[in-house]
Amino acid sequence: MTLPLQLLASRLAAFLLAITGFGVIRSGNILEVGGRSIAVAEACNGIRFLLPLGFVAVLLGDLTRSKVWTRLALVLTAVPLAILANGVRVAAAGAVPALSDGTPHLVSGWIIFAACIAVFLLTAWLFDTLESRFHA
Repeated sequence: MTLPLQLLASRLAAFLLAITGFGVIRSGNILEVGGRSIAVAEACNGIRFLLPLGFVAVLLGDLTRSKVWTRLALVLTAVPLAILANGVRVAAAGAVPALSDGTPHLVSGWIIFAACIAVFLLTAWLFDTLESRFHA
């Protein structure tokens, strides 16, 4: 799963960089942005976002959801959210060279993960609203 996730992260990051006005060329998992190369490493494949978000989904679903469909929907929401978050992180590293490694890279990961949790909680709230509105 590592290589497909790496390639997906690099494709998503290249797309995000391109629509925000950055000149980017992607070759596999290598991005050329502003005359410098950024390699999407194996460690940047998105599993580090997927596993904790999946855990939060299962935990939140188990503790607060009575319907099986809402539990499943929460877990399924974690997958695209983690992939998107990873693409955003790679794109941020491409846009701001200081975020490519070291402490800034680590901190940016935590910030993006916190934003991911916020989006995930908003999604859970939307599922609650739908469930109570339609008594599904």
